Amino acid sequence: MNDGEGVAALLLSGGASSRFYGRPKALLPVGSRPAIRRMAEISLDEELFPVIAVAGAHSDAVLQAVQGLPVSVVEAERWREGRTASIQAGLATIPAGHDVLLWPVDHPFVEPATVLELLRARARDA
Repeated sequence: MNDGEGVAALLLSGGASSRFYGRPKALLPVGSRPAIRRMAEISLDEELFPVIAVAGAHSDAVLQAVQGLPVSVVEAERWREGRTASIQAGLATIPAGHDVLLWPVDHPFVEPATVLELLRARARDA
């Protein structure tokens, strides 16, 4: 069993980025790619499934950023109500029995080794 089996990645990018002058944080470059794409690729590399990007204000841009990856984009219709509404929208799509890695787009610099360590800690505690 791989450490990511039974774990879904919920990438939270539903906000308006109002404190960031309306520029979508999900699209900020981290290296040569948008933050949300980097987060999705790390999740896929660690064999998390499904990988779901929850979008709101900038859903079209998020969809474009992860194009070509096996990532579902869920639109949080109530995104204006805050992060909890985005989490609820994403959780509604997760298969029963899965654990969930919540990863807000505010933290795009998380390294793959950190994700792997979280998964290993989960496996130890199972």
